[in-house]
Amino acid sequence: MIVHMLLHREVHPIIAEFVLDDVDVIEMRKLKINEQMWDYVYKLGIGYTEKYPNTYRDGRPTYSINPAIIK
Repeated sequence: MIVHMLLHREVHPIIAEFVLDDVDVIEMRKLKINEQMWDYVYKLGIGYTEKYPNTYRDGRPTYSINPAIIK
């Protein structure tokens, strides 16, 4: 996982449904991601939440690397 963080540290994912209205385009792009990749990413997320329970991220690109403050 560290390798991925180093390779992609300047990448800021954006949830397409929040910024696009064309649901068909979004669904076509999702279909291009094979089941193995979805499974891999899902397992990364589960592993992270198990390692760092109750940890949340600020979704804004500039701040997403930092844990969010939950009050």
